[in-house]
Amino acid sequence: MTQPKIEIIASKIPHENRSTTQLELLIRITSPAKQENNATRPKLNLALVLDRSGSMEGTRLEYAKAAAKYAISQLLPTDRISVTIFDHEVTTLIANQNAHNPQKMIAAIEEIQSRGNTDLQAGWYEGGTQAARGLEPERLNRVLLLSDGETNAGITDPNAICQQVAGLATRGISTSTLGVGVGFNEDLLEAMALSGDGNYHFIEHPAALPHLFAIELNGLLNTFGRLVSLGIESKNETRVLDVLNDYQQTNTNRYKLDQLRFGQTLETIVRLEIPNKRLSDDILELRLAYTQTNNQRSVIKHTYQLTQHQLEQIQENPKVKENSTFLEVARNKLRAVQQIDLGNTSEALNEITTNISNLTAMPQSPAVAAEIQQLEGLADRVRRNDTVSARKQALSERYQRSKK
Repeated sequence: MTQPKIEIIASKIPHENRSTTQLELLIRITSPAKQENNATRPKLNLALVLDRSGSMEGTRLEYAKAAAKYAISQLLPTDRISVTIFDHEVTTLIANQNAHNPQKMIAAIEEIQSRGNTDLQAGWYEGGTQAARGLEPERLNRVLLLSDGETNAGITDPNAICQQVAGLATRGISTSTLGVGVGFNEDLLEAMALSGDGNYHFIEHPAALPHLFAIELNGLLNTFGRLVSLGIESKNETRVLDVLNDYQQTNTNRYKLDQLRFGQTLETIVRLEIPNKRLSDDILELRLAYTQTNNQRSVIKHTYQLTQHQLEQIQENPKVKENSTFLEVARNKLRAVQQIDLGNTSEALNEITTNISNLTAMPQSPAVAAEIQQLEGLADRVRRNDTVSARKQALSERYQRSKK
């Protein structure tokens, strides 16, 4: 199988110290496109875990059921599926099995009614158990957890939950989380997705649920590599000043990246400081590691070199500058959230409006315009004192920017 391609684009950062040069490196990892002779759809092993607690009553539950029915309708008889529902109790509505009778499964989903409190951990755990029963090397395996509420029964400690999620991911079963409305714990659901090598979605309007289930299935079917990590080692007095994506790190200090998907690109921005007139051309060594869909671990090493002449020729790159600014804005959204948590809504609004001003002063592009629009929406929520949804929006946008 063709390996991912690693490309590095450098941009100079103006600074006052004449003895060193500072660069921003955009590290672009592009997965190979799907080959026509490898177009056979991989087998899935999907565990749907649906919150049916009392707060889901009405529109939310109906759209959740519609999303689950959509997912089942997309499966082949060779795929495996389970459906777990939870409130303060857990019920296995459909035990892990081949999707050979989708109409019977859809009829069972139609019967789901809302009730009770929210034991999220127990619901997720049963979904993971069901997925483990269908675990096979050639399958793509995922737990898809949907909830609209705080976990208020059973195990509620986020660290304990995330340790379990991470353990399941190492076995080859990822976890994606979908938070509906404004009552769920976004910190927990985001942490579960990060620990589980999956995705996190904030769904303000339940009508978007079937669409997001479609995105999840499409991403799963296009998986090229999972459990992706990036090692970044500086060479010859070069210093890594920052990794702007704010990735989680492994216990070996490598950075956890999103899953690799056929034909898609992941971008990371690293800030470096390089002494002028150095003796060696080696600047940075990258180590990209990922687990293939056949469970084989692959490692690619890439050394970045610059001669002194090449270093002197580097100028500021508008594309790199734009992307690094977006990552800085993502960090500033987190600072706005921290001000919201402290009750300082005026400081949070100032953080947001300052970023709008900074982006407005940049060369305008569709991406810049979209970022400004997001920030203006966030500012509007804060002005209306809708800090609960503002917090969720800010953290969701930060998550998407850092991961993608």
